Amino acid sequence: MASILTDTVGDGLRLRFSDLSCIEVAHRWASDPEFSRTFSEALAGIPFDAFFWETPVWSAKTVGQPFECVVTPAPALAKRKANPQSFAAQFDAIPPGTNVIVFESLGRDADLVVPCDIAEGAMYTHLASFLRTAPMGQATALWHHIGETVQGWLQCDRHFWLSTSGLGVSWLHVRIDQRPKYYTYEPYRQT
Repeated sequence: MASILTDTVGDGLRLRFSDLSCIEVAHRWASDPEFSRTFSEALAGIPFDAFFWETPVWSAKTVGQPFECVVTPAPALAKRKANPQSFAAQFDAIPPGTNVIVFESLGRDADLVVPCDIAEGAMYTHLASFLRTAPMGQATALWHHIGETVQGWLQCDRHFWLSTSGLGVSWLHVRIDQRPKYYTYEPYRQT
């Protein structure tokens, strides 16, 4: 297993893999539950009650670079309650037993990867609470769908940003977006 390196950036933390590129991480998210479990545990151990999770731009030019991401404290998220109403139409349309869904955003400029409400609602507010309390099978399913979606966008030769926010909708959703919408870490807003 690759080691995860951590350093401070501003008021947040940057996590990097010592020897894995972005495309290798996406492939492992999609195909290796043990890797996803380790990644989940690393993020769950971040000492912020809630955080924004952001990566640099993904593109054909950047996928060979070492994977890194930044987590920045999000105290406003820690005070929020999970509210599935924004995704009610998508949740109502899925078969029972579905852990995670992927769908296009209303603006059609992003795909959203969203865990379904299969346990206590509070765990679905933001990524930190989800990774700390969700069933591990659902957490690995989330990374699986993120990995598959990222690989799909790369096959279409698109550049995109991968992140979470949660300030607009109080339900965890990972964004694979054509632009760095809602990004807080300025260096990652660049193409």
